[in-house]
Amino acid sequence: SDIGVFEGWLEDKKNVYKAKTIDEFEDLARKIIEGKLPDLTEEGYKLAQNYDVKVAGEKLVQVYKDTLNGK
Repeated sequence: SDIGVFEGWLEDKKNVYKAKTIDEFEDLARKIIEGKLPDLTEEGYKLAQNYDVKVAGEKLVQVYKDTLNGK
């Protein structure tokens, strides 16, 4: 959906297809199924990996370590 919560991290036609209306959703879905639009699966997967709980946890551990070491 083309809503504000997705702005800044989901990019239309780069890692996701956005639509504003049901008709647009239907049109995009049809084109995806028919292979008329580029497959964005890999780009979407790469983006999703940045939001993985394990990755977030690892980043937090590093922040805690840096804080304890006075960085």
